[in-house]
Amino acid sequence: MTFTLEPTASAADIVSLLVALVALVVSLMALHRSDRTGSAGTLVSLYDSIAEAWRRFLQAGTDSDQSFELAELLNRLEVACALSLGQGIHGASKELLDDYVENSLIAIVGDPGASKSLGRLQDKPTTFKYLDRFIRGRKRWGRMGDVRSAFEEATASDSSSG
Repeated sequence: MTFTLEPTASAADIVSLLVALVALVVSLMALHRSDRTGSAGTLVSLYDSIAEAWRRFLQAGTDSDQSFELAELLNRLEVACALSLGQGIHGASKELLDDYVENSLIAIVGDPGASKSLGRLQDKPTTFKYLDRFIRGRKRWGRMGDVRSAFEEATASDSSSG
């Protein structure tokens, strides 16, 4: 398909074409800005949800309650990973979310009780699918090496016990 201007095209036709092109560019810019704004809104909602899950986990009184709240926290982190990996969040919002998830996972693995609970929480091989993809995709293995090891151990101990 080729684009050619007919010699009979009037000035009005050319002006109409230019206006349409400008409208297209403005629409694309608005769509881009809307996408960034949506990412920021999603980030704030996820932060609130994860922070509340952390609060409940840290305040849980019994081992059973703590295990349940850890599962809820990991579910929220799983959603955050899925959004990050699936391009549901972009730009600075994605960078902030990725760092928050990374730091949360490092804190979970650093807690002996939480780390031991990982294997019990994985009831099927796809339970931590997006967490696993997120961990494997991180470039800073110095910080994430312990997290990856803990999740691999949880997977191995879960599959060997079942």
